Amino acid sequence: MADFDRAQWEAYFDEDWERAHHAERGNSPTWWMGSADKLLAVVRLLGPTVDAAQREALEFARINGGEAFMARPYGDDLKAAQPLVMIRAMAVECRLKALWIKRNGPMVKNGKFKGPKTHDLATLAASAGLGLRPEEVAILAKLTLWLTVHGRYPIGLEWDYDRKVRAQTGDLGPISSWGAGDSRACDQFLEDLEVMIAGARGSAGSQPIREDT
Repeated sequence: MADFDRAQWEAYFDEDWERAHHAERGNSPTWWMGSADKLLAVVRLLGPTVDAAQREALEFARINGGEAFMARPYGDDLKAAQPLVMIRAMAVECRLKALWIKRNGPMVKNGKFKGPKTHDLATLAASAGLGLRPEEVAILAKLTLWLTVHGRYPIGLEWDYDRKVRAQTGDLGPISSWGAGDSRACDQFLEDLEVMIAGARGSAGSQPIREDT
C-alpha cells in the first residue's frame, strides 16, 4: 500500500472504534457462528483426504501387522488427523458460545470477555442451559480432550487425564482414538446446535432449550 498513512489508519481505528467492534463481535451469535463455519471449512476441505489416508493405514495394518504399521513413516495426511479433530472441537465451542449469548445475553461487558472461561465443552453446554443425553456427554468429553490436549500437545497436565475422560465416555480403548462414528456424532451435535441457535429465545434463567433429556 504505497499511499498507506499510519496517522489516518490510527485515526479511523481509534480506541472507541476498537472497543465497540470488540463488543459487537463478542456479543453477536452471528459472529460466533461465522467463526465456527470457518473452522468447519477446514474440516470440509481436509476431511476426505484424512479419512482416505486413515482407511488406507488401517488396511495396511490389517495386512502387514501393527509392527510394520508403526515402522511406516507418517505422511502429512495422517499427521493432520489429530489437529482436525481439535478443529471440530473448536467449532463446537464457537456454536455453544453462540447459543450461550442467545440464552444469557452479552459475553463482552466494559471491554472485557465476561462469558464462561472454560474449554470443557460439557460445562459450557450446561452454562448455556443445554440438557445433554449420555451419548452427548461422552462425545463432548472426548472432544474436550482433543481440544485441550491431543490436538496440539503430546501430554495433558496430569498423567491420568486420559483415564478420567475414559471413565466419562465409557471407552475401553485409548481415548486418543477417533473414528468415523465419533465424527458422525460430532457432526450431528453440530447440526442440532445450529437448529437450536436459530430457534433459541433470550431470557436468561428460562427452561433449557432441550426438553428431550
